[in-house]
Formats: sequence, C-alpha cells, structure tokens
Amino acid sequence: MDNHQLSLLLKRYLLDECSDEEIAIIEHWYEKYESVTPVIDQMSEKEIGLLKSRMLAAISEKVDAFDSIPEETTTSVKIVSIYKKWWFRAISAAVILMILKISVFDGLLEKKKEQPDNRQVFVVNNTRKVLKKILSDGSVVWLKPNSKIGFPIKFAKNIRLISMDGECFFEISKNPERPFIIKSSHLITKVWGTSFKVKDYHSHTDAMVKVLTGKVSVVKNNKVSEPDKFKAVGEIMLTANQKVSYQQKDDRISTIKMADMQDMSEWKHLSLSFENEPLSEVVKKLKQSFNVDIVFENTSLENMHITADLTKLNLAEVLEVLKASMNIDYEISESKVSLIKSNKF
Repeated sequence: MDNHQLSLLLKRYLLDECSDEEIAIIEHWYEKYESVTPVIDQMSEKEIGLLKSRMLAAISEKVDAFDSIPEETTTSVKIVSIYKKWWFRAISAAVILMILKISVFDGLLEKKKEQPDNRQVFVVNNTRKVLKKILSDGSVVWLKPNSKIGFPIKFAKNIRLISMDGECFFEISKNPERPFIIKSSHLITKVWGTSFKVKDYHSHTDAMVKVLTGKVSVVKNNKVSEPDKFKAVGEIMLTANQKVSYQQKDDRISTIKMADMQDMSEWKHLSLSFENEPLSEVVKKLKQSFNVDIVFENTSLENMHITADLTKLNLAEVLEVLKASMNIDYEISESKVSLIKSNKF
C-alpha cells in the first residue's frame, strides 16, 4: 500500500467508513512507523488533529483492556509502547502541565480567598470638599476636609478594622459575624451596621461619636490593647440620637442620651425636586433641609436655573450634582458651604 492509498484509507477511517480489517491495518501501521510525515503531509490540519484524537482514543481502549486483564494472564499480552510516539508524549506533557497549573492556581486562589490582604491603603482628604470612599465590604466613609483613614485592601474574616484621624461620617454595611472597628486617636468605636459620625483629631484634646441610626459601642483607646479582639473595660453603648464625648484633660468619657442632632442633618438622605428654579431658591431649600449655611461667593450664580430630581441624596451628594451639572464649584468650612463660579468652562 503506497502513501496515497494509505492517505485515502485514513480519511475513510475518520469518516467511520472502514471495515474491521481496514481498522486493524491502520492501527498496525500507526504502531509500526515512528514517522508518519510522508502520509499526513497529504492531509489537512483538521484531519491530522482528528486522526490523532481518534488514534489516541483507540490506543487508550487497548490500555484499558490491558488493565482489566487478571494479573496472572498479563505475561502473554503484547504491550504497545505508545509512549515512544512523539505526539503522545507532547499531548501527555501538555495535559500534565495543564493539570498541574490548574491545581496550583486553584490552590493559590483558594488560599488567597481564605487570607485577608493586610496591605494598607491610606486616604487623605486635602481638599475643601467632602470625600467619599467605598470600602471593600460596601461600607461608605465620608471624609471631611483635613481628615484621613487607613484600612486593609481586603478585610479579615472575623473583623473589619480601620484607623482614622479627623472627622468622618460612616455608613457601615451590616455583618454580625464581622464587627466594624474604628481606631482613632482617643477612642475605639465598634459597629455592627449603622450610620454615625466620629470626630477625633490627633492634634485635639477632645473627641466625640454621634449615632444617627443603629448601635455602636465606644471605649477609650488606652483601654484596648488589641483592637481586633476588642476586650475592653468601660465600654459604652450608644443608639440613635445619642452621643459620647471624650475630654483628655481628665481622661473621661461622658454620654448624652438625647443629643442635639442638628449637625447630623447633612448626612440624611433626602429627596428633593426642582423644575427650572433659580439657584437662589434651590439654596434656600437646601439650607432648610440640611440645616447648613450655604453662601454665594459669586452673586451671578443666584440667577442660574436648574431642573433636577435629587432622590435620596445627602448634602455632599447634592453638591456634587450641582458641580457636575452647572458651572459651579464649592468649598466646605467648619460652619458653612461656599458656592463658587468654576473656571473650568
């Protein structure tokens, strides 16, 4: 049988058109010749690939049949040395390498899922605006000017621990199995899922925590040796509309059960709607709704008109909407918000 005839026979083999005798001839040919290049050169790449797959399956069936023969009869069975075939060695090596890579990758991925990423991220607000930061667990931190926070890229399984300095408002996602703990200069605040404000500058001698919704516990920083374990002495529980204050001069924490919550109005999510209203009227409603002083640095801004549907936004988000939709900017100080004509356009 010449190469051309064999090539035709191989193509019939791929189409399942061969008799049992012809199949035996092909398998005998594949076992006998180490190099098949003269024949397969006459076949397409697709046919070559299919041929190799079919031959591998056929040889594998022989190996399986060999494995199923009782041990005492194996000495009379002729073993075909398929491991000498170049394509079998290549396929075997590729499959083994792929399995190893997948196994190692899966192992590393599973290990990575189990372990927290302890690398720290630090966010500093050097602007005169409120800075919003969303953490890996979905919690939101609003940083007032000159405030900063530090947190791991990925929280641990049993705790969410961050550090802060300045004034921040927190909206913490609920997770009873992973309490949220904030370490500041004078206080340690433990949260289970709530919204509240912490004001604690390292350069100041006083600090405070005020709760808008939910429940937190607060303790002096010097009473907690390991914040991640939070085994504290003198822990104080706070619920909505309550406040705790710390005075460094006497190292004492005091609690106010019915706190003045006017300064927390800016963090409430309100829904406001305006239809072609002048900005002067919009600002009046914002001042009333969020209990904050808003002034125009440029009087020309007062006559600008706006149409907007501000649904469930706090003051910081409303200011960002005004900034993005109109030619204005803003700055926040301790007691007021200043609207400024932007020079970007």
